[in-house]
Amino acid sequence: MTSFSSFADEKSNQESIEHIQRSSSPFLLPPIEIADSSQNPVSLTHWRGKPFLLHLWATWCGPCRQELLEIDRVYYELGETANDIVPIACRSGDAEKIRGYYKQIGITHLPVYTDQGGKIDRDLQKITNIPPAYPTTLIINSQFNVIAQHSEELLWSANGVRNALKNAAL
Repeated sequence: MTSFSSFADEKSNQESIEHIQRSSSPFLLPPIEIADSSQNPVSLTHWRGKPFLLHLWATWCGPCRQELLEIDRVYYELGETANDIVPIACRSGDAEKIRGYYKQIGITHLPVYTDQGGKIDRDLQKITNIPPAYPTTLIINSQFNVIAQHSEELLWSANGVRNALKNAAL
């Protein structure tokens, strides 16, 4: 059984969103299509031209659950800037299933985006040779290059997201 103090120690060992190490070899994000809450296709190129955070998660991923609650809180705190956080449910079902999952765990602000077929995983694995892992957060600059990638839980804060986006613009 995990004690509260060991849980607190785990959280203190997590990396903050603003301190993700920049990649020594950024790569161009492929023009991947995802589905929105109405199951309409949306190209990730919609966000081209400004830095944004791409967060890949799955309903069956234990660590994703707590992190999503943190991201939901930060999304609310950021207001309009929140549109720069793109959470994508991977291999987890359609938008209706994701809305049900959000309701079940208490997510109230995050938009619903899905990648049912795992296209993001396949495309990223082709480029990076890194197998898919959840949760994964990618920082993308305005030129659509992935400049940082982190495949573990992160500590999310509104200031951390602002700083990560500001650093991505440099």
